[in-house]
Amino acid sequence: MFRNLTFILALAVAGLSTQSAFAIQTSTGEKCAQDKICLGDRIVDDMGSPGTVVELQGADKALIKYDDSEVITKREFVRLSKSVTKFERFSVGNRVLLIGSNGDAGSIVEIFANGYIMVELTDRRGPYITAERAQDLAKGLACIYEVCVNNIVRHWTYGEVKIVEMFDNGDFLIDTRKHGKKILLSNMELIDPSPKIECDSKGVCI
Repeated sequence: MFRNLTFILALAVAGLSTQSAFAIQTSTGEKCAQDKICLGDRIVDDMGSPGTVVELQGADKALIKYDDSEVITKREFVRLSKSVTKFERFSVGNRVLLIGSNGDAGSIVEIFANGYIMVELTDRRGPYITAERAQDLAKGLACIYEVCVNNIVRHWTYGEVKIVEMFDNGDFLIDTRKHGKKILLSNMELIDPSPKIECDSKGVCI
């Protein structure tokens, strides 16, 4: 720590900006760049690939270990964005729908300051992570007007259905019950909320 302080003071005496010092030693022993990118930080690049900072190089670059590769890659800071807990209306743990998909819904596992969001989805092969932009996602809601998740309502085509999930773009997933499959709908007018039956989180309806 004292060596770093002496180095920075020497720069100041010489009339050089301390901003040119590529890293500082913090009180916790972490090494951080001037724009607060630190060793061990979770980051995503401008192509949506997530990874971890393993080394700082110079004033504007870092070595990155990407999640899907064993190769260490050098990237400029301007291409990197740090992990955060929230971005706009989204938070880690939120349920989201991939807009334009055929009902692909999952949970947010990681968010980055540039708007990339990592979503865990599940297909027939099991869970996987996909990188999506915030503008391409709809956030899960508990209710839209009088219709709520777990309500059993009447659909003009499918008859009695259960609301599985609903999202803030107006889309929702229903379980047709009779046919045992989930269907994505985008038109609330197709649902009649009047005969809805309240169901608790365990699926017990009264």
